[in-house]
Amino acid sequence: MFRGGYIYSPVPEATALLVENGTVAWVGDDVAADVYLDDATNVVDLDGAFVAPPFIDAFGDGTQSPECGYVLPARPSGFAAMGGPIYWDEQPHETAIFNVLAAYESGEDPVTICLNPALSQTAKALANGGVPFCFGSWGRYESPWEWIALAAGTEEEPGLSERAAFSAATRGALRAFENVDWPTDGTLDQGSKADFAIWRAGEIDVRSADPRIAAWSTDPRSGVPGLPAVGPGLPTPELIALYLAGEEQAGPAVLEAKPAENPWPEQ
Repeated sequence: MFRGGYIYSPVPEATALLVENGTVAWVGDDVAADVYLDDATNVVDLDGAFVAPPFIDAFGDGTQSPECGYVLPARPSGFAAMGGPIYWDEQPHETAIFNVLAAYESGEDPVTICLNPALSQTAKALANGGVPFCFGSWGRYESPWEWIALAAGTEEEPGLSERAAFSAATRGALRAFENVDWPTDGTLDQGSKADFAIWRAGEIDVRSADPRIAAWSTDPRSGVPGLPAVGPGLPTPELIALYLAGEEQAGPAVLEAKPAENPWPEQ
């Protein structure tokens, strides 16, 4: 039982997480957690730490320290089956973006985009068009939380919401590599795999470029989970521990890939 923290989960105001046999058995608040405790339960005091699905580096070079909190996906029978990938490290020509958006709108030739998170306007265009994408570090970014700050853009040119950027940085790669068992993998909810990172973070909040959305998101009735505030002048969250299938990882973590079936066979 992990308790006393902030759990990034569909369960509103979750502060506790129970892991059994590599699976999330329960998520809720600390008061309700007492029901699930017995003499055999190992209790971990999170001491206010932030717990969330791990970041997945869809195009890393393996040189980052495991203390950064990256998980490296095993390569990529699944990625090839998606009709791609398309790797955009530098700003693509607007024609390339248009072609990808048009392909998704028409339902033809779906691909998955692996994107440098610094391309915030490209990420925004893909998100608005419903195109799935994930992030890669290209061996450049020391912390995956830099991805969130970069993808959010600037005040002059807002990019993704921090929530959308976090989803692309975690669940996005699972979908790209066909490692997701919809709807639980890549989330922390009852029945999902116990894959998560524990972070020492500063302020936890919900922010959006749209003030109307931000006002509702911070209302307790919305049930929207918060994220650590990131950006210039703010402390970068520090990794405390990384767990895959409920087991703490001592070194570089590699996500086990599932055999992929091509959902779009050649005609």
